[in-house]
Amino acid sequence: MVKILLIRHSVTAGNLEGRYIGSRTDEPLCEEGIRLLKSRSYPPVDRIYVSPMRRCVETAGLLWKEVPMIQKPDLRECDFGTFENKNYQELGDSPAYQAWIDSGGVLPFPEGESMEQFKARCQRA
Repeated sequence: MVKILLIRHSVTAGNLEGRYIGSRTDEPLCEEGIRLLKSRSYPPVDRIYVSPMRRCVETAGLLWKEVPMIQKPDLRECDFGTFENKNYQELGDSPAYQAWIDSGGVLPFPEGESMEQFKARCQRA
């Protein structure tokens, strides 16, 4: 039986600041993110398909050092458009941000992807 394990990258500085860190910001893991990975155990894997984003490659490399990685560009994070690298305090006065919040996240990110586009891209991978 084939088992597929889906994991998210560990913590980055932008994550700690509550920022929308997507496909336009290629930041590394922060010290806390590395510490968290090292403090937990993960099951062995035969194959790794990973986003080319630095934080994802670092996460996979720390968890499974000996397993070759296959980078899949379509697995990269969502494109948050004009919200990229901003947090809710910085976006709070933005009518576009309020409209996106009011939509329950259904509207596409301004100058970015919709959730449907993001899902379709990931499924292609």
